[in-house]
Amino acid sequence: MKANYAVEDIQAVLDGRVQSPQFTEQERIALQYAEEVARDVSPSFATFAALKKHFSDDQIVELSAVVGLWCMWNRMVETAKPDVEDEATEVIAASGVSLGLPAGPPKQD
Repeated sequence: MKANYAVEDIQAVLDGRVQSPQFTEQERIALQYAEEVARDVSPSFATFAALKKHFSDDQIVELSAVVGLWCMWNRMVETAKPDVEDEATEVIAASGVSLGLPAGPPKQD
């Protein structure tokens, strides 16, 4: 698997195009696994079986830990709703990646 990904790859994941042919078969199954674990907590039997064909048990543990940590981080950020600095917003915008988020801090209730 690659260590560096192009903006187009990141955008494909953000857009839900994890089965895009721009990813290798190994990358597609890892992305599918991450999506199912993040969404449903547990992957389907078919996804897990496919994952076992491409990854060792140690790699699956590592992938699961990374997905779990990001899920925890996202929940913490969603709960805390920190202000996003203008500079961070500008860096993201300049990268070409579209997060589909409104600009500026979250609206106050």
